[in-house]
Amino acid sequence: MRSKLIKSAGALIAVLAVAAGWFFGSGTYDRWQDARGVEAACDGAVDPGEARALLGDEHLKARTRHGTPIGSKTKRWTCWIDVDDGYHKRTVINLEWRSRAWAPHIEADRDTDNYQAWGSSPIGSGWSGMLNHHLDGDRDEGHAIVTLACRNKPDSLTLYATNWTDRSYREPSHRANLARLATGTAHRAAEKWGCDAKPGKPVRSVPPLFDWQDARRKDTVAPAAATGTCRGVPGSRTYPRMLETTATAPGSPIEDCFLVPASGRPDEGLRLSSFYGTFADDQRRLTSTGREYESTDPLQTSFEARAEATCPGRPSTAVYTLSRLLDTTAKPPRAFLRDALTAFAERSAKLHGCTDVRLR
Repeated sequence: MRSKLIKSAGALIAVLAVAAGWFFGSGTYDRWQDARGVEAACDGAVDPGEARALLGDEHLKARTRHGTPIGSKTKRWTCWIDVDDGYHKRTVINLEWRSRAWAPHIEADRDTDNYQAWGSSPIGSGWSGMLNHHLDGDRDEGHAIVTLACRNKPDSLTLYATNWTDRSYREPSHRANLARLATGTAHRAAEKWGCDAKPGKPVRSVPPLFDWQDARRKDTVAPAAATGTCRGVPGSRTYPRMLETTATAPGSPIEDCFLVPASGRPDEGLRLSSFYGTFADDQRRLTSTGREYESTDPLQTSFEARAEATCPGRPSTAVYTLSRLLDTTAKPPRAFLRDALTAFAERSAKLHGCTDVRLR
């Protein structure tokens, strides 16, 4: 009897050894570990299903920098989600409190030089967020930004997500997948870290992204036909056309409107931009040299016109700017510049619940 038990135990051990060898040798253990890593990414705020849909692969890897939940002693939280080594497919997520923001414009791929900044399109669906993208060689790199104002504290949480795969952001489903990952992760992070924020609705679609550098006359509208971010902004003989994004989805932390000359080339025109929340803070706090100090100067000192407004929450100042995209273009009359910025700022401020627009 004892001999049979020993033989049975030996057989069981052999089976377990074979199973363990298969588990570790077949890659199953590595995939299990990788799956656990994705589930734990950014303190568990990332939904693995949303990440797989965006990256287009079932086998993902993740790593997180900063090992404690984001809070008063933690400035930033960063996690990477990769397919293989991440060279061809990667998503990078950064989370930070507005009160401890590092460099919002850089994180959002909005170059601090406002003349070169990429255009941004609103996520919509009730979210305070936006998307933009740019081509890096043959790689289409997308950026999503979501801000959530905390109702239980004078602060807000900002998420920045950067993604690249083998897909183009001209594809509607790819834009929607990035927006879903960004909004979902931001909302779950806010819940985990004690920020009582009002979420938007599930994102079903995102408008086409705003490529002002590639725009042509056919993409522009006459001032009277503007229904988006340029609505109500006056044109002129010099600038008879406009290039705009939709304003039917209020809440974007940055908005752009371009006044375009008869040539139809936005790069020869004027750019009007609005900045809210952490981006307004950045405009008021930083200079183009990157130095931080208490100041109301914008990032650029060469704006043709600038305005501010009072908004709900704290800090409560929005910033509006008008700049020439080329220094070689003739400077329009000052009265026209101020009228254009005032009209742009008042429309934008109203959508964001802000008041008391004042030129600086």
